[in-house]
Amino acid sequence: MSFSAQHSPEFVPVPRPVPVIGPSVEQIADAFDLLARTYRWFRDELEEISTCQTPLSQACVDRLVALGSRMQPAAAARTLLAGVPRDQILAGVAVWVSRQSSGGADYTPAALRARRLWAAGDEQ
Repeated sequence: MSFSAQHSPEFVPVPRPVPVIGPSVEQIADAFDLLARTYRWFRDELEEISTCQTPLSQACVDRLVALGSRMQPAAAARTLLAGVPRDQILAGVAVWVSRQSSGGADYTPAALRARRLWAAGDEQ
């Protein structure tokens, strides 16, 4: 009876390294989009909360609680991006920037948008 190398007591299989598969470039761009939208919303929400006449009202506290829960996906995106190699990050940023320049994103500060909306309301 013959034994193959796999059945020999001297044969010790060496595990092959499994390639680490991280997020795709599109997923990285999605993460940056989520972060950008969350930062804009966060900025606008903090601006609203800071102008609240009764900062300790239940409505204000509810907004702060909602603020924390809405930040969770952005925190997860930052954690995801923290483990991505720099070249993949740069490729994802390139995709994200090309998406932004191809339409739709509004990076106008909230105060300027509010002034424009207010001025448009005066014209009607």
